[in-house]
Amino acid sequence: MIKILKKTYNNCKPNKLHLFFYYFISCCSTLVGILTPYITGNFIDILSNKTATKENIYNYCFWVAILGIISIVFGFVTERLYLKIQVKSAFKMTKMMIEKVHNINYLLISKFDASYLIDRMNSDTNEIIIFSLTSVRNILTQILSVVLSFILVFAFSKLIAYILILASFLYLITYKIMKNKVYESNYKVIETQSKFFSNSYKQVEDVKTVKLYGLTEILKKSYSNIFSNLFEKILDNQVITYIYSSMDSIISILTRTFIFVIGGIKVIKGQMTIGQFTIVLLLFNNILDSVSFAFNLGETYQKAKTVDKRIEEVLNMKVDRFGKVQLNHIDSITLKDISFSYVENEKIVDDFSYKFEKSNIYTIVGNNGAGKSTLINLILGLFGDEYEGNVYYNDVNLKNLDINNFRTKNISITTQHAEIINFLEDIEKFNSLNVSKDLIDILELSKIIQIENSKPKLQKTKDFSGGEKYKLSLLIALSKDYDVIILDEPSAMLDKESTNNLLNYLQEIKKDKIIIMVSHDIRLIDVSDEVVNMLP
Repeated sequence: MIKILKKTYNNCKPNKLHLFFYYFISCCSTLVGILTPYITGNFIDILSNKTATKENIYNYCFWVAILGIISIVFGFVTERLYLKIQVKSAFKMTKMMIEKVHNINYLLISKFDASYLIDRMNSDTNEIIIFSLTSVRNILTQILSVVLSFILVFAFSKLIAYILILASFLYLITYKIMKNKVYESNYKVIETQSKFFSNSYKQVEDVKTVKLYGLTEILKKSYSNIFSNLFEKILDNQVITYIYSSMDSIISILTRTFIFVIGGIKVIKGQMTIGQFTIVLLLFNNILDSVSFAFNLGETYQKAKTVDKRIEEVLNMKVDRFGKVQLNHIDSITLKDISFSYVENEKIVDDFSYKFEKSNIYTIVGNNGAGKSTLINLILGLFGDEYEGNVYYNDVNLKNLDINNFRTKNISITTQHAEIINFLEDIEKFNSLNVSKDLIDILELSKIIQIENSKPKLQKTKDFSGGEKYKLSLLIALSKDYDVIILDEPSAMLDKESTNNLLNYLQEIKKDKIIIMVSHDIRLIDVSDEVVNMLP
């Protein structure tokens, strides 16, 4: 548990002042809760002894009202502080995990369903933060409550105090017996819930494909199957948790029965006043809440362990390790004895060597599955060190480069599906690009991009066609004055005129650049200085 709390505290550090006041005010609120039974018991004794005056009644009512108001104020403040800490800390932790995902080896992270992974990270980080914040608060307040309550109960009846101690040990034994079953049951439910969410997302992710290929019945069956699995796990979990909570109730009922018997006899014998017995009963509820918390903490801790395990699984995934070298310019890219396979003993790139140099246009050709896209990914360092051979930029090994700086400042790329457009939510970022009017005209984008005060102005619309999206991604790639430009199927969504305009533009700018294209288009091959053949 300490490990989980330490991890959470690192994300709560920016809010440590709020955290201190949150716990301090929570403890003060507990003290108010202890005073209320004591005042109530004394008030009953005064009334039962018929010694009370109106002033006594007014005084007691006054203090009860004051304590009630203080309790309400404390409740609002603690809830406000909790909300600030919880939301900010969960955001910080989720952000940290997303940054981690960005650095995880591409081959590994690509095996995960994106919707499953983000749901898993969001729910897990929120759950672990909530568990840690509430657990520390409750441990502090419940210890304070149980110690003060035991002192008062012990003062009124040692026997009742001993019974409460015995009940506490029974709670502990029950937890020891049930903890592993609760942990395993919770893990199965949480994992299946994430898979169910992932399947739910797939149901509506691409309705067009569902319609075109008649996948409705298949998806319905898949959805029903995973729901049945989830439902079964939930029912199994309900049995385990109910057995656990029932033991809590049995111990509580037995303890309460003994207190009524012993306390009642003491009142009859005159060894305890009715007010004192009332205080004991009310404090018993406090103690019971504290012991029940400890009992239930076992269950919530097992669930938190499950969540923590899932978080650790992401955090412990292999990350790509690169160096810190930054390049001011790139004159050549050298691939030496490169071999790579997705599946062991099935090399998709085998002992490949080639040198790309500035002032040239290269077109990579080959059949589907020949390794064209894989070669581009190797050049970009997407596979980390999961390949044989070496890739050099100038004379610097790719593994020694500051990879983020390299991708941000040295290479410009556009892919066949124009994924970059999905990240173009902030129109102002596009508008800040140094885009020339000539390039807008070449790609025939004047309908959606206007030039105002010598700056591009992208129309705020979400209804771009596939062709417009691809042209926009080309525009973004070509607007960056980088040494290396990589274009995947650049003519795939361009008409003949736009393609010719693009090729003429590439010829004009190739002097200071390495331009690499992946294509089967004979027009692109004809303007290339060299053709890289990936045919088997």
